[in-house]
Amino acid sequence: MKLIVLAAGFALLTSYSVFAGTTHVDTDVENVAEERPNAISAELLGRGFLYSINYDRSLNESFAIGAGFSYWSVSSFASKASIFAVPVYGNYYFSPDSNRGFLTAGLDFVGASVTENWRYDGDNYFVDHQSVVAGLAGGGYEYRGRSGFLFRATGYVLIASGGVLPWLGLTFGTTF
Repeated sequence: MKLIVLAAGFALLTSYSVFAGTTHVDTDVENVAEERPNAISAELLGRGFLYSINYDRSLNESFAIGAGFSYWSVSSFASKASIFAVPVYGNYYFSPDSNRGFLTAGLDFVGASVTENWRYDGDNYFVDHQSVVAGLAGGGYEYRGRSGFLFRATGYVLIASGGVLPWLGLTFGTTF
């Protein structure tokens, strides 16, 4: 938890110092999202849990839709787990400016398989597959620069059958 708080603080301080000198250039643009509607980004933590690679497209100055992909594997001497997540989402923006707040909502399609080497049964190891769909909702800040740089800091609430979990995501990418 301390790591998440430190990462969020560092990101906010860095974003303020980086964007403070560049916003005067970008405020001349009437609507950066319509000028550069496509975005490819990497999100740390956030929708894909550890990370995700995302693509989103602005439909107009207020709405965008997107999807991403995340995969990782963890193993030990006794077992191996492979997990993938496919987030699908929509964003609502409060203004067309380069610096803007937004709300987001979507679904995470998550699948996991576990191989347990210690439970050998004849020719096969024990394998278990699970899948779940989780809801995500949140809000945050986006900087979409005229040069193509994209930054987002987002607070999420992950909603699944096990309950509700607060979550944080930091996104860095490019627009075109």
